[in-house]
Parts: sequence; structure tokens; C-alpha cells
Amino acid sequence: MASIPAMMMLSVILIIISYFSFSFAISKDISFIAPLIHRSSPESPFYDPNATPLDIVKASIRTSSARAIAFSNLNSNNIHINSDSPVPRLDLINEDYVIKYGIGSPPMDTYGVPDTGSSLTWLQCKGCVECYIQPIPLFDPTQSSTYNTVMCGSDECNKAAYTRLCNGTSQEKCPYGIKYVDGSYSYGDIATETFTFPQVTTSDISLDYYNHSKIIFGCGLKDNFMTTDIPGIVGLTNHRSSLVGQLGFSSFSYCLSANASFHGQMRFGSAAIISGSPTKIAPNQAGNYYFQNVEGLYVDGEKVEGIPDWVFKFVESSPGAGGLLIDTGSAVSVFPPVAFDPLIEKLKKYMQSRGIEPMLDETGTFKLCYDIKYLHTEALPAIEIWFTDKSESLILSDANAWKIMPKGLFCLAMIGIITNISILGMHQMRDLNVGIDLKLSQVSFSYNPQCPQYQ
Repeated sequence: MASIPAMMMLSVILIIISYFSFSFAISKDISFIAPLIHRSSPESPFYDPNATPLDIVKASIRTSSARAIAFSNLNSNNIHINSDSPVPRLDLINEDYVIKYGIGSPPMDTYGVPDTGSSLTWLQCKGCVECYIQPIPLFDPTQSSTYNTVMCGSDECNKAAYTRLCNGTSQEKCPYGIKYVDGSYSYGDIATETFTFPQVTTSDISLDYYNHSKIIFGCGLKDNFMTTDIPGIVGLTNHRSSLVGQLGFSSFSYCLSANASFHGQMRFGSAAIISGSPTKIAPNQAGNYYFQNVEGLYVDGEKVEGIPDWVFKFVESSPGAGGLLIDTGSAVSVFPPVAFDPLIEKLKKYMQSRGIEPMLDETGTFKLCYDIKYLHTEALPAIEIWFTDKSESLILSDANAWKIMPKGLFCLAMIGIITNISILGMHQMRDLNVGIDLKLSQVSFSYNPQCPQYQ
């Protein structure tokens, strides 16, 4: 018979083996759900009680316009996201929604704008020599036991997006720099840190949170985010340096309610909801989510004629090429005038055939508006995006195609500006579950007026 010390040692070994076996088992199919909080909700730390609805809408218009122009410049100029200089790739960020996560050990709660058009997660860090004011504490790397600075020449430095030129020594910190068109910028050090996400599920067990170590991110030390007080950005492109790319999940999804008082969700890994008929995403170096097979726009089942073929055809690094991009960083959808004007005229004719004339938006925000008494009536036509490879069109409901405005108006919540790129913005994705399958390069939509609420 084995001695008591020997039996105790065997028990310890078995416990250790069991622990590592359990860790391996859950890591194969781990996933998590993160809350999306509307910044106008009183629960948001960025809630501004003095901001009027019109102020928010106008800021959203500026954001969406600037991003469309910047994406168009990126595509035409063949700017690489691993350039050794700041990348003037995009402008203002849609501030409507923020994602909550934890950073460091022990973790501190922070927030970022979920951006499918950005490839690096970054946030302001304590010790910054130039900072903008944010209403929550800055992340302090010195208080975390898992913070590690990335050095030049390392795999992490080579993997990160927006890194700047190193001087050739491995003893130098790996710098990054992002300069936005509106004059905003973030410069700092590339580092690795433990990120914590809530509401974790696996095939075997449900956990309260999920820690993922050695996430590459930008620790901002010289920052000026001119239009926001949010700590930073959560990059969600299909690029190796984004949060999605580093976690290695094959899919993610998000769902936003048209009711701003409700929280939405972003679901990663096996927790992602992929439903509805899929359509292909066009491959591109930046990992952005361009539709590959847009057939055209339709109103009440009739095609909007007169839109040139190039408008929705994405060709990477080709000046003058178009494309329709899914962008969580844009508040509303954007189209070039050659597509937007025919859409407006088609909608006008439809409404006029029912004896309904447009009304002037005195704020100058939107181009097509009507008396609010016609909202949610049979008079409103279906607006659809059709695809050549998809059995179902993307139908924009009253709630996500139109927006209620002051003085008894509701307006088409889209804008037309001179740009090659078209954008499907967040307003048009409300009440939709958007599922992105990275492995198959597909995106699917399913209408869900009651998006699952984060608990």
C-alpha cells in the first residue's frame, strides 16, 4: 500500500493534470458576449444631458461624411495600414455606441468605440504627455502586473497596425501613430496586456468573465480626440492586429435595438449569432467588410435605375472604384450622388403617387423629409439592398431607414456626398442581427426588433 505522503503527492499531480486538461478543454470552444451601450443612455459614463437630439444627429452626419471620404482616399491611394507614418485613413468616429471591457491585472473597466474600420485597439494611458479629458480614470500601466512594452523588431511590433519607423535597435520601444483627417491623433507605445471580457460561455461551463493575455494594443501617450471623451477605439477589422484577428475567433455578431435605452450585444466566437441568408465579403488587405456582390438598390420591389455599375463594385487599390462597406464607426449610411440622387427621386415619386409631398428640413440635416403623421403607415415603401449571391435582400425597416426629427418631421437617415465609397452605417443596422463569418468571408443579416439584451 502506498504511503500517505505518496498518496497526497499523487492527488496533487492528478489535480494539476485535471486543471490543465480543463483549461485546454474550455479554451477550444470559448466565447464571450460584451455589452454595447448607447452613449445617450444615462447608464453610459459618457452621457451628456446637455446634448440635444439635433446636436447628436448633426455630429453623426459629420462623422459619416468624413469617414466615407477617408475610406475612398485609402482605397484610391493604396495606403497600407502597416505604414511607417501616421495613416490619415479615417476621420471622426461614430460615438453612438461603446463597448465595455476590462484591461490589466487586476482589471479596470474601460470603454472603446467598436470600429469595424480600425485595425488597432488603443486607449489613453496614464503618464501621457498630452491628453484629452475623459470622464473615467486613465489606464495606469504601472498598476498592472501583466503590462509589457513591445520592443522594435519583435513579432508583436511587426504584427501591429499603424506602427511607425523604428531606428533599428531592439532596445527601442515599438511606436505607433494614427493621425485622423479632422486633426485628431493618437501616438504612443505598442504593448501587450490582459483583456477581460464578461459573460463567457464554453461548450462545458459558463464563467463570469474571460481573461485573454498578451493582447497587442496601443498605449496612447500623446492624444487629441477632438470630438469625443471616450478612452479609445476597439479595432474589429479582419486584420491580424485587430481584436478579432488576435482572438482568433472565426465569427462575431452584433445586434442593436432602435431603442437607445436598451443595451445591445457583441458576441464573439461560438456565441456569435449567424443567421439569415449570407452574402460574400470582398477580400482586401485592410480587412474591411466590403460587400462583394451588391446588385443594386430597390424601392417597393423596383430597382433604382441610373446608378452606374462601378458604385457598388469594390476593386482594391483602384482609383475611381466603388464599394459598399459595413462600418460600425459611421452613424448613418452614405452614398455618392450618382446613387443617392436616383434613390431620392425614386422615393419621392413613390410618395407622390400616394398624394404625399416632401417637407423641408429647416435644420439642413437631411435631404428628404415628410410629415411625421405618415411614419409607420402603409404609405412608406420598402428600401432594399439586393445581392447577386443571396436569396434574400437586406430590407431596411421604417425604424432603421428613417429618423424622427424636430418640428414634426421624419427624414431618410442617409446622406449623399462626393465620394467613391458607399457606407452602410449603424442607424441602418438597428433592429438587425449582423453576423460576420470570418472563415467563410460572409456576412448575414436577420431582422430582430428585440435584440437580445445584455444582462
